[in-house]
Amino acid sequence: MKNELSDLLNIEEVMKKETELPTKRVGKNLQMTCPFHGGSDSLRIDINNNRYNCFACKAGGDWIQFLMDYRGFNFLETLEYAQENYNVDIELKSLKSSMTRKRKIKTQAKKLNYKLRKIIKAGTRGEKIRLKRLLKKYNLFENKKFTADYSVGYYNGMLSFFDGQEIILADEGGNYRIVGNKTDYIFNLNRVKKSNSINRPQILLVYDNFADYILSKKLFEGYNDVTQSLIIGDNYQVHQKQISLSNSSAIFYISNNLEKQIRFAEPFEVADVKTNKFLPVKIFNFDLSSYYDQNKSDGNHIGLAQDIFKKMKREGSNYIFYLGEKNRFESYQKLEQGDIVRGLKLALIQ
Repeated sequence: MKNELSDLLNIEEVMKKETELPTKRVGKNLQMTCPFHGGSDSLRIDINNNRYNCFACKAGGDWIQFLMDYRGFNFLETLEYAQENYNVDIELKSLKSSMTRKRKIKTQAKKLNYKLRKIIKAGTRGEKIRLKRLLKKYNLFENKKFTADYSVGYYNGMLSFFDGQEIILADEGGNYRIVGNKTDYIFNLNRVKKSNSINRPQILLVYDNFADYILSKKLFEGYNDVTQSLIIGDNYQVHQKQISLSNSSAIFYISNNLEKQIRFAEPFEVADVKTNKFLPVKIFNFDLSSYYDQNKSDGNHIGLAQDIFKKMKREGSNYIFYLGEKNRFESYQKLEQGDIVRGLKLALIQ
């Protein structure tokens, strides 16, 4: 929801009006004196992505985050202020209802995490055996870091995982499902990391296998510009819309299911109508779990992650479906970087 609201106002206009500070052009961005700590040349406004970032005090975000920090508002107060002062049309009633639902899910996630910690500390022998099998299945461990927050919990013989918005449940067989009525969702997408540099790509790794998703979080833990996500459902038009509203700059779909990968890539053929973002998908047909089992060694996670990343960028393929006015390319033909697709260059990591 917040990603959709981010496009309602121009960050440059909001910051100028609120601070009355001038800006000047620096390359593709604008420079402004930081209104939070006073640095004269440390704040940049990214016009294309509608975001700001201060390299000194680390303040940054969209216009909503700016008003929350600058005015001291909470989220709803910020939207009410925008309605009154910027003539923004926001349906606050439905938004409040959505936020109430999310608070309930967050409370449920906390309870599941408490149950998990209780079983680890003083559960029955049978409970501990079932939990141990689950933790082993997903390469997780019974330690304080693992149970420090409520993102992981336990529910009727399944592990629960919370991404801040929804809960999914996973069993020993690798099956997973979302709790509630949603059928199509990109789990963990809302945690796309915000880079310290507004120009640095935000890489989204997409999986359709839950064990691979968990393993990826472990392997790429030290990569600040990488976020792992999990596909739920098969309505890829919905997934494309969700991703186009995120802060992602590059997408790698990692799976050994090529048919599903190609179907997922098709909706990304053109720029999103609402955001005008073009996010081509790189398909990396790869069995992550098998590669990890064959190459893992104690203390080798960093080196292994680097090797996988090199393979991913070297072997990932761009699959784009294209229909031109005069020419018709074959479906999902492989394109090279720099090829023009509907007037837009592919911006892929090399």
